[in-house]
Amino acid sequence: MLARLWTVLDPAVDALPADEVLGCVLQRLLESFEVTAAALRVEGGDRFGTPPGDPAWPAAVERAELDVQDGLASVGRLELAFARPGPLSREERTAYELVAARLGRSVARLRHARGSAVAEESLRAENRAAGRLYRISTALMAERELQDVVQRVTEESTALAGAQFGAFFYNVLDSIGESYMLYTIAGVPRSAFERFPMPRNTHVFDPTFQGVGVVRSDDITGDPRYGRNEPYFGMPEGHLPVRSYLAVPVKSRDGEVLGGLFFGHERTGVFDEDAERLVTAVSALAALAIENARLHDAARRELEASRQAYEERDHVARVLQESLLPPRLPEIEGLELAARYVPGEGMVGGDFYEIFAIGDAFGAAIAKIS
Repeated sequence: MLARLWTVLDPAVDALPADEVLGCVLQRLLESFEVTAAALRVEGGDRFGTPPGDPAWPAAVERAELDVQDGLASVGRLELAFARPGPLSREERTAYELVAARLGRSVARLRHARGSAVAEESLRAENRAAGRLYRISTALMAERELQDVVQRVTEESTALAGAQFGAFFYNVLDSIGESYMLYTIAGVPRSAFERFPMPRNTHVFDPTFQGVGVVRSDDITGDPRYGRNEPYFGMPEGHLPVRSYLAVPVKSRDGEVLGGLFFGHERTGVFDEDAERLVTAVSALAALAIENARLHDAARRELEASRQAYEERDHVARVLQESLLPPRLPEIEGLELAARYVPGEGMVGGDFYEIFAIGDAFGAAIAKIS
């Protein structure tokens, strides 16, 4: 008995990957003991060993079931099938209880390995997201044109959210300071939206355009706010199918709503808390980039206005100066006179000149207006 039991309890089996140990222990149990079928049902749904549809189960003459614990609590049940009738002897039950304890420790190891794998993957995902957010922030801060900023924001946030398509509806100012709305698209052609009107402050859109907060829905068509506004009472005919919905307002540092990021997917339950968190982070970056682009645009407009003002002033000055010049030089017998007017730059000169008679002589004058 001890030799057979050692085969099953052999610690060398632990050198295998955690997800292979349970299967190996159960296989050795089948090979070393008079067991026709052996299976471990783990709490949570996992099953190892002989499949439930194996003919060994209905063909069994006797069956037994033992509790499997990880040292702290029950983690499953060990099911055994036998070809011979009769109850287990005390020695056999003790052996199978040792096997159950062995399986319990292996279940604990498997759960730890899976938990570590999940934690590692979560950490890797966090690192990837942080790296991507850093690259996005660097790229956005380098952009100066508003259209380039919002297009990049739309594309990057759509990818981060795992959305089928995304849109950024944002407010812009014209040359006289009036506000109007434009939008960018990612994931689908722009033509998919062009024939539909701009979104209004309906019950679904209002929290975003008012800057109240994020709206995330596993199925927006089942949301109580959906379909309550005329004239469509939902999505217009021909609109892209939207079930999963995520909308995040983009607000400046002083609370001004600059626009809203909207994401959709035809499947339900696509956007989770991580997607919401990442897109919210991008919206903050977008607000800074938009403000920078607006400042850049305002500075450019101011510079252009100054340039035009200087050009106009120079033009007026030149016209004034040229109006003071004599229409023609006087005719003096025995002399040939010629003059060329060039505005002075670091030389002796003036704004106008004149040649005139002084008795029997002639004089020349250069004058400057100040």
